[in-house]
Amino acid sequence: NTGLPTDGNLVRSQFLGRTYNTNMTLTAINTWGKINNTTKVAYIYEDQSGKFLGDSASKLLVNEVPHLGSTDFTQLRAASTEQTIRNQNFFAVTTFDINDRYIIDGLIRRDGSSLFGPEERWQTYYRVSGAWRVNEDLKIKGIDEFRLRASYGTAGLRPEFDAQYEVLTPSGGSFRKAVLGNPALKPARSSELEVG
Repeated sequence: NTGLPTDGNLVRSQFLGRTYNTNMTLTAINTWGKINNTTKVAYIYEDQSGKFLGDSASKLLVNEVPHLGSTDFTQLRAASTEQTIRNQNFFAVTTFDINDRYIIDGLIRRDGSSLFGPEERWQTYYRVSGAWRVNEDLKIKGIDEFRLRASYGTAGLRPEFDAQYEVLTPSGGSFRKAVLGNPALKPARSSELEVG
């Protein structure tokens, strides 16, 4: 046995969390001659919260009594966190199929999230796409299905919960800044063009 004896270590932690999700969707399907249209409008609401409480001690004073009350209080460390995240999304998407040859699709989305700074909470994203079934207009010998398509869209990424807030740590009876926050935090936007 080559291990070194220690004074013991005790960790107790508790996490309590809850999540609410709501999703409502309306769909309309219409036909006008050789044009088929499907339109969908939706609303999504997400609300989640979590609380963490933890204590740790690195020196046990009484053998075989694994309770924080039997530890050296000068070695006792406590930690707690609490977070609430709320997101709302509205979007509408419509698709037109014209004579089973031409397909046009569009989407617009309005996202709101508490993870961003107060002036940047709401963002708008979109997508447009189209396709042409070439073989329906041009008969090509030996090819049953030939389709050209293209789409372009935008999206945004959500940050970690504490990215917009300053993180403070206790120091000598007051607090010091451990991490700078960013109250003007915006989403990391991306766009993509796809052709095929």
